[in-house]
Amino acid sequence: MTKQVSFSATVSALTMTVFALTVAVGNFHDARQNNAASSAVISISAHAD
Repeated sequence: MTKQVSFSATVSALTMTVFALTVAVGNFHDARQNNAASSAVISISAHAD
């Protein structure tokens, strides 16, 4: 019974780690694609002040 619980906890932790990495990689790609657009928005905001 104890082994089953620890196994489930390990699988759960691995799943969360993989999910976190997937989200991080996805955000990284989005950030690279939107970098120019974000820079333009930041520039406009800075000039607006």
